[in-house]
Parts: sequence; C-alpha cells; structure tokens
Amino acid sequence: MIRIWNKLINKIRKILINKQYEKKENEKMIFIQRKLPFRETNNEYIITYNNKEIHLRKLGSDNLVFHQVIYSDEYAVVKSILKLNNIIVKNILDCGANIGLTTIEMSICFPNANIVSIEPDKLNFKQLCLNTKEYENVYCEECAIWYEERTLYLDESFRDNLEWSRRTIEKSKTGAEVKGTTIEQILNKYNIDVIDLLKIDIEGAEKYLFDKVEYLSFLENTRVIAIEIHDEFKVREKIYRYLQSFGFMLFNSNELTIGVKLK
Repeated sequence: MIRIWNKLINKIRKILINKQYEKKENEKMIFIQRKLPFRETNNEYIITYNNKEIHLRKLGSDNLVFHQVIYSDEYAVVKSILKLNNIIVKNILDCGANIGLTTIEMSICFPNANIVSIEPDKLNFKQLCLNTKEYENVYCEECAIWYEERTLYLDESFRDNLEWSRRTIEKSKTGAEVKGTTIEQILNKYNIDVIDLLKIDIEGAEKYLFDKVEYLSFLENTRVIAIEIHDEFKVREKIYRYLQSFGFMLFNSNELTIGVKLK
C-alpha cells in the first residue's frame, strides 16, 4: 500500500512540475513573440519596457497583471479620454497600485504628471518601488486607502488568494497590520488641489470608502475616475449614484467603471 501511495505521489509531483515548466515556457514565448527583451533569474522575469526594467515574480499574479495592463492595455480607454478631452494631466492617484504597471503606463503617457502610487501589501510595495524607481514623477506610499485614518489588516484570502487580490479589512487575527489613510490626507501631503485621474482598484474596500457621501469630498475636485467595482460587495448601484451626484458621466470598459466630470 505504501509503495502504491509513493508511486501516486511521485506521479502527481511529475505532473505539477511539468505544468509549472510549461507555464514558464509559455510566459517566455510570449515575451519573445512580443519582441520584448528579457532575462530571468531563479525568481523573476526582468523585462525591458520603455528602456527601463520591469521585475515580475515568477510565482503569483505578476505575469497576469502584466498581460492585463501592458499586453491588453487595460487603461487605453482612460488614456484616450484624457487626451480627447484635452485634459492637461498634472496629478494622478493610483490607489491599489500593486506592482506599479498602471503607474508606469500612465507615466509613459503623461510624463509631466505627478503620480502618487498607493499599495498596502509589503511585498507588492517592494516590487512597486523597484519597478518605478527610474520614473522621477512617481511617488510611492505604503498604506491602504480608507474612509478614515486607522490601523487595518491585510486579508490574503480574497478571490484567488494571489498578490493582485490583497484586500484590507478592519479586524483580523492573522493579517499583517497596515496603515489606513484617506485620499484627503494624500492630497494634503502632496499639495494636490485637483485630481486629473483617480484610479481605484482596492479589492472591495470601495464598499467602505463609498459608504457615506461625507467621505467623498475628494470627488469635488476629481476630473476623471477609473474604478474597478468588486460585485461581491453589492455596492455598484450605490457607487453609481454617488458618482453621478458629483457630476460624472459613467460608462464601463471591461472591468472598469469610468467617470468623466461634466463641465
């Protein structure tokens, strides 16, 4: 019986190793097909993009984020809206910056804008700083966006449990502590009067941020918003109502809800 179990375990191990190898080879082939120069270490793919390096951890969701943001150009519609409306982009807030790929795309498109990138997860934040270190217009903040300043906790169990799904919660017995801050505090720290683009992808924390209209004074001075609403929390209609009450015209693009302030 033990011999049979050992054979079964070894067979499963070989299948998993082969799948992992195939995944890595597929990722490398995509880089080659896209004609992106890259090299690899034991733990990372290091891609040359915009003559700068992007570090993607081999394990986890970094490659998925790269496909979504860079290959699929997730924010192409947002960038087009800003340009077509002749908005001079001076200030961008990237709330839920993950490893910095949306920040990089916005920095390339709007090189004269100041970008504040906010990420609560310590390891994601490390990658964010590494990936944006050559962009002089990017400022990184290790904290979570909330409706008030307080201590929060990381929850790693949301959705697929991967790095792009880190969320913050008010109570936890096991989650790491993280500083919660408000958008107003970020604006005050960087002396920002107008947010030309507010990107929000905070893995469900929008439920708390948009809980009361009193928390949303920052929307008065926001020109364009791009938010990913997580429907597990059943707040989409409420967020729509609040955004419309602040004068935003709304439409959807894939996972994003985009709001443009009507003049």
